[in-house]
Amino acid sequence: LDLRPLYTLYEHKKCMYQRMQYIFNNNYIKEMPDVLPALKAIEQSASVLYKLQLKYQFSSNNNILAEIINKLSEIEAAEKQVLERILEEIRRTIDLKAIV
Repeated sequence: LDLRPLYTLYEHKKCMYQRMQYIFNNNYIKEMPDVLPALKAIEQSASVLYKLQLKYQFSSNNNILAEIINKLSEIEAAEKQVLERILEEIRRTIDLKAIV
């Protein structure tokens, strides 16, 4: 298996976490206390995926592939929830700025 897709996924999640830190630190949107920990957990899960893929490379254990697929679904669900909350806050911020 090619390692690049899951490593790229991990790098993307890492960048998303850093972007949200930047957005909150510069007050572009109101800080949401539970968002950064949730994004950090998603980033760490993506890191685990990459490491599981490395483990699979050495063992060829098909159970590891099943675990990777399950974890991908978990990451998708978790990220969807977080991104929907962020999007709502962005919409609220835009609406407030339009009023002012």
